[in-house]
Amino acid sequence: MAARDLADVGIAGDPAVAALKLAQLAQASGLDGVVCSAQEAQLLRRECGSRFLLVTPGIRLNADKADDQQRIMTPAAAIAAGADYLVIGRPVTQASDPVAVLDAINRETSKHLKVYATKKRFNKLVTIVEGLTGDELEKVTKELKHKLACG
Repeated sequence: MAARDLADVGIAGDPAVAALKLAQLAQASGLDGVVCSAQEAQLLRRECGSRFLLVTPGIRLNADKADDQQRIMTPAAAIAAGADYLVIGRPVTQASDPVAVLDAINRETSKHLKVYATKKRFNKLVTIVEGLTGDELEKVTKELKHKLACG
């Protein structure tokens, strides 16, 4: 959310400060993580620690349009910032070839995943694909798992 959006719901100030306060409250309340903009991931990772999970929507490939997302980031940049889980919906579900898009995401992120895996900081990348069901979801999942396993 942008500062204007936060003000509309009664939260004044910088979005990063608000995100940090809310994440710290969630952590103090015993939650394992939060959904946050990838733009705050680096701050939240530093302040909340490596075991606190960060789920980041608004993930777009460079060529993607932002749609209604105001604060977007590429998959590789989100991983580098400290995201644990990437939520990637419309760039995949509205693509003419969803498997090709997932393959592009895999190519973009694979070098970052290996770096973070060696540092034991990045447990796994999960791409949440909204709108895919049944056989199509199973096919995409199998292909992505195979490509991640093969490196």
